Amino acid sequence: MWKARSARLFGSQDHPVSAPSPTSAWPLPLASRRSLSVVTGVIGFLTKIVLDIRTEHQARKPVAAALAGELGAYLRLSQPERTVENIKALTKIPYDARVILLRGLFSPPSGHPVFDRIADKIGGLSPKAARGISEAYNIITGARLLLVSMSSDTFLQAPDQVQVARITVMTDMFAQEIEGMRRTIALLDRLSHQSFRCYLMAYDRDSG
Repeated sequence: MWKARSARLFGSQDHPVSAPSPTSAWPLPLASRRSLSVVTGVIGFLTKIVLDIRTEHQARKPVAAALAGELGAYLRLSQPERTVENIKALTKIPYDARVILLRGLFSPPSGHPVFDRIADKIGGLSPKAARGISEAYNIITGARLLLVSMSSDTFLQAPDQVQVARITVMTDMFAQEIEGMRRTIALLDRLSHQSFRCYLMAYDRDSG
């Protein structure tokens, strides 16, 4: 009798007692399984968003750095304040001497090596940066074209007072834009060093 009872409780060599399956012993309720699936899906979705934002952040830093480098090089090489004064000084030169000096002095401008390659990527920067970049390159291109026009026959054949007026307007206009270009360069430099934490918190996205 004792052997029979023991066999029923603990099993025997011929009929061992199998351990209960964890899933069969404690099955999750249907509502819990659904909740777990929802939580897992939400975590995966949020993880993808963070990874996409991080990728966007990493992609825009070299763009900002490259544009800051090119614009900064333009300003350093052109020395805009001195250039403006030198061009304005042309108004003090006698008419005939000015015409001889300007003829063939300026050649048509070339493109922008960096900007022309990555212009389609400036939309990934902040709105303020994109606007500043567009303004800066349009100002540079416009200034180049105005300088070339000063070597054209149309300008050289214009009366003295017309030449003086056009030179004065051009130099005054360009002088007003120099500080704006420097602010854009500073903004791009900050964006190129911006931490992911600041970007994730939307800090400085519009103000730089």
